Amino acid sequence: MRVLVIEDDPVVAEALHHLLGQYRYSVDLASSAEAGLDMVAAYAYDLLVLDRGLPGMDGVSLCQRLRAERQHMPILLLTGQGREGYYQAEALNAGADDYVVKPFDAEALIARLQALLRRRNGDAQPILTWGDLSLNPSNRQVCYGSQHLLLTPKEYSILELLLRNPHRIFSAQAMLDHAWDAMEAPGEEVVRYHIKELRHKLTLATAPKTLIETVHRVGYRLNPMYASPQASPIAPPPPASPLAISSQVAELTEQNQQLCTALTALQKSQDDLRQHLAVLRPTQAALTTERDYYQDLFQWAPEGYLVSDPQGIIKDVNQAISTLLEIAPQDLIHQSLANFVSVADRQDFQSHLSHLSWPRPWKIRLQTRQAKLALVLVSIAPIVDAQQRITGLRWLIRDEPPAP
Repeated sequence: MRVLVIEDDPVVAEALHHLLGQYRYSVDLASSAEAGLDMVAAYAYDLLVLDRGLPGMDGVSLCQRLRAERQHMPILLLTGQGREGYYQAEALNAGADDYVVKPFDAEALIARLQALLRRRNGDAQPILTWGDLSLNPSNRQVCYGSQHLLLTPKEYSILELLLRNPHRIFSAQAMLDHAWDAMEAPGEEVVRYHIKELRHKLTLATAPKTLIETVHRVGYRLNPMYASPQASPIAPPPPASPLAISSQVAELTEQNQQLCTALTALQKSQDDLRQHLAVLRPTQAALTTERDYYQDLFQWAPEGYLVSDPQGIIKDVNQAISTLLEIAPQDLIHQSLANFVSVADRQDFQSHLSHLSWPRPWKIRLQTRQAKLALVLVSIAPIVDAQQRITGLRWLIRDEPPAP
C-alpha cells in the first residue's frame, strides 16, 4: 500500500517513514502542502497522513482542498495537544477520516491506519487469500498452505498489491508506482527480478509455477486457474429435448464429414511434399558437392584470387595470394589491399579504385612480407546486387613474366 506523509518537521517525517516502512508500506514524504498536492496529482496513494501545522497552507485547509478536488483516499490528520475536542471536530469537518494527537503511540497509529484501509476496501476479514495462498496484513505473514514464506519488503508489497486487486493486470510501471517510493525510481527490470524471486519462493512452498501469471506485453496478475473455489455450487443445465439432441447429432455428423475431407486433403498434400522432397534431396546433395568442388578450385587454383569490398578491404583470398605475399590467409582478411601495393604504385592504385576505373590489364607491383616487389597483372570484375549496385570486387592476380 502506498502512503504519502506531508510533514514539515524532518525528525517526525523520518520517524514516520521508518515506522511505516517496517510495516511494508511504500512511503513518500512531502514537506509542504504545495509539494503534497503535486505528488497526489502524480501518483495514486492509498492513504494520506497530514500534519495540521504545515507552513503556508495548513493541514486542515489542505484536507479541504483535496476533498474539493474529489480525492477520496483516507486521510489521517496529525494534531498537536490542547483543545483536542475542537481539533477533532475541525479535522473531521474538513474531510479527514481520523486524527491522532502528537506525540503518538506507534502501535496505535499503525492500528488506526490499518482500520482506515480496511474500511476503505470493505474488508470485514483482513486476511487476503487466493486459493492456498494467504496474506495477513495485520501481522504481515504470508503462507502457502501450511508453509510460511519469508519475503523481502518489496516482494511482500508486490504480492499484497496483487491480492488486493486479484482480477487486475498490473504492468511493471504500475507496480513501480504502487510499491516503490518516488525517490527510488528504479527501472522495470527491478520489478521483473522481484517477480522472479517471488515465484521461486512460492514454488519452493509447492505453489504452481504459474500462480503469478505473465500476460504477454501487458503485465502480471494472479492466475484465475488457482483462485479460491466458489462457495455456491453450479446448477446442472436442464436436460435437452429429443429434437435438440437430433439437431446436435446432425450438426456433429456434418462437422465430422468436413473434418474427414480436410484430413484427406492434408494427407494428399503431405504425400506431394514427400515426393518433392525426394526429388530435392539429390539436387541438394549435388549442389553441396559442386559448391565444395568450386571452393577447392578457388582455394587451390595456381593463379591468385581474392574478393574485396568496393573500397578494397579483403574478404577472402586463396592460397596462391597467400604464397605470393608470404602472409597466411587469415592474416590478410579485413586488411586493405592498398597496404600491399608498392609505394610507387599506391597513389595510382587508390585513384583507380576510388573512381571504379580499372585498366585492362593493370600492371602493379605488390610488396611481400620480406619487402620484395612482385610485378603482377590484375583483372577486376565487379559484384553487383539486384539494383545493379556494386557490392564487392573479384580480383584475378597473375605473375607478370619477366621480359625476354
